[in-house]
Amino acid sequence: MSISQTVEEIVQEQPMLLWGVETGVLNYSAAAEYIRPSVERRLKKKVSTESILMGLRRMHLVHAKEVGKELYAAIGGCKYSIENGFTDIIIDYTMDDLQKISKLAETAEKGENVSIIMGFKYASIITDSAELARNIEESGIKVLDRIDNLAIFRIKLPKNAVETPGVISIFTSEFAKKGVNIIELESSYLEIGYVIAEEEIEKALDAFHFLKNRKKL
Repeated sequence: MSISQTVEEIVQEQPMLLWGVETGVLNYSAAAEYIRPSVERRLKKKVSTESILMGLRRMHLVHAKEVGKELYAAIGGCKYSIENGFTDIIIDYTMDDLQKISKLAETAEKGENVSIIMGFKYASIITDSAELARNIEESGIKVLDRIDNLAIFRIKLPKNAVETPGVISIFTSEFAKKGVNIIELESSYLEIGYVIAEEEIEKALDAFHFLKNRKKL
């Protein structure tokens, strides 16, 4: 068995090694030094760190190519839609407040949208209903902030995206590179909703089309 084959075998047994290298948590030299004793035991001879480094880099390139094909195949099937006129109301909530919000949400007109993103202590109510936003602020619920003039950039994913690692993260990363400030993120099964400022819609479109076109390179 060659050094490269032995390296691949060891990494497959310890997948966190490859993850550590790919994410930058662990550099190639540190990873090579870490697995060198295991490589030498299996080959029953001394090997250089450089030869292990070559094996790691080759494996990473193959893995990245395979993952890249799956990832960009999923991105190729994505579609987008944009909705304007949203407000984000951030609250410091109690369980009783959630019941109030649920009742208030029932007053929204047909066709108006309401979504709630909950954290352990704080929650965001995102809506395009001006009346609902006003009612929440007048309800006695502790409102920490209100952000107006927002849009939701929705990305509809193909079914194969569910089993493809990295789809959400690559869109989020590309949005950041294009200077899009993601205020909130909605995610459910085959849809991602990025809540952004209306003035940054063009940047979000640039990011989306860049990734769609990149799959053809």
